[in-house]
Amino acid sequence: MPAQITTLEEWRPVVGWRGCYEVSDHGSVRNARTGRCLRPTETPRCRVVLQARPRVPKQTLVPILVAAAFIGPRPEGLQVCHNDGDVRNNHVANLRYDTPKGNNDDKYDHGTAGQKLTAEQAIEIYESTETNAALAKRFGIAKRNVSAIKTGKYWGPVTKGRTRGKHGLTQPEVLEIYAAPGRHVDIGARYGVGASTVTKIKASINWGHLTNGCPS
Repeated sequence: MPAQITTLEEWRPVVGWRGCYEVSDHGSVRNARTGRCLRPTETPRCRVVLQARPRVPKQTLVPILVAAAFIGPRPEGLQVCHNDGDVRNNHVANLRYDTPKGNNDDKYDHGTAGQKLTAEQAIEIYESTETNAALAKRFGIAKRNVSAIKTGKYWGPVTKGRTRGKHGLTQPEVLEIYAAPGRHVDIGARYGVGASTVTKIKASINWGHLTNGCPS
């Protein structure tokens, strides 16, 4: 059973910075002397800068601070992993130590493998009617990754249920098309797509990560 997220925030000293900084089980970091919370970086992975004379300022990941303070020392060879795949959700209940393989498996399970995007950007790509080439250039990613987002292979938990720009299909509609009997041209007419799109869905060429293993 996953750990329960509580509303009561607990603070502990940042390991190695006692008396200088504190970290909470909700993923916040504050100055121990002033009580002022540090603002994490705007990049997808939350980082804060710790500095106290005569030490050299150090930029570090928030989940590492939370895990060290509330879970304990990190065993050699293990990484801090996010249970829900959201790297900005640094509540201790969402963190665990795991192997690099376990961390990598998480990324594929959550549909974020190989991505350098925010959830908002993934949704924008998913719903966009621009060409894959144009989107790849605008967001600085490969065309194959744009395609994977549009089919729900990447960022599926984020885009699930949203209207897809190119064909206007939601993931539940794809499953309905896959299971629907009848001529492909008739099925396509009901959903506003061409017969070739229906054929590719039924053959698991498109959306195969959803339809593989489903009864047709």
